[in-house]
Amino acid sequence: IIEDSAKTIVASMHDINLAIRHFDRLLLMQNGRIIYDTPAKQVTPNMIEEVYNVKVSDSIDRFGFVI
Repeated sequence: IIEDSAKTIVASMHDINLAIRHFDRLLLMQNGRIIYDTPAKQVTPNMIEEVYNVKVSDSIDRFGFVI
């Protein structure tokens, strides 16, 4: 229902795969600062590694990024 509405939704999420799946645009933040403001489809493993200091698999499966 939310995805089909013409409204802007702002949500704070910690599940990157869920956010990519359901939102068009993401703000990736670190220590309260916006590091990336990007379309969800353009998020890369390197971005996630840089912002969250985690290792991300190079392959993306049907579930999303593997952290």
